[in-house]
Amino acid sequence: EREEEKEKVEKGGEEGKEKELCGWLMKKGDLGMIKSYKKRWFILRADKEKIFYYKGPDKVATKEFLGFISLAYATEVKEDHTSHFHRKNGFLLLTPERTYYLQAENSSEYERWFPVLQDIVREIRTRAVALKESIVNPAHPITRGDVDVMSGWMLKVGRAKKSKRWFVLRDGILYCFKEEGSRSGSKKLPLYKAELQDSKDPGCFTIVSATRKMTIQCTSDEEMLQWINKIICHKVIVEDQIDSISLS
Repeated sequence: EREEEKEKVEKGGEEGKEKELCGWLMKKGDLGMIKSYKKRWFILRADKEKIFYYKGPDKVATKEFLGFISLAYATEVKEDHTSHFHRKNGFLLLTPERTYYLQAENSSEYERWFPVLQDIVREIRTRAVALKESIVNPAHPITRGDVDVMSGWMLKVGRAKKSKRWFVLRDGILYCFKEEGSRSGSKKLPLYKAELQDSKDPGCFTIVSATRKMTIQCTSDEEMLQWINKIICHKVIVEDQIDSISLS
């Protein structure tokens, strides 16, 4: 995953550079017995999907980032009231896997970062809730107009590793290819009577079909819900078609 993110950073070039939010923040480590705060150079890129952090601004040009925080999985940004004493200009960025402890150098830097991150995470969560509601309570009955082809890269989750695969949803079947545009060597998941299951991991869901079981991970909860929505549409239509033939 880190190599893929490095490629994206390299491809980003100078485009949208003026829209990036960057600056120094203190970040609490998560390793070792004593977890200390270290000064890191943070960049919120123009797409507002991830925050990258570096040892310093001089490392940005070399693409040597220490890590990143995915805002697509973040659940909340709030003030830091967790310690016995309030950490001045500190705030928390919560994700399902970890809570990030961050601190701005002063109140003006705090006002630059905190409200922006809070608004971004709230917007992402609002979109995800609205999309989930549209899946549970569709505005209209599902028809063949809802079953257009959908395709894209996702991760196929195995026992030991995750593999990047090109998925194509077409005619009530979810195809899994190693390469985009490939027409051979696919794994097929027929959606007739298939079961969709939640996963404890962020952005993940599982499909149990008559022939196989597969866990898939998307880049965000929003993308996951878009796929689930289309899969349900295909599943409903193909089941109606097959069941109607069986009854006639």
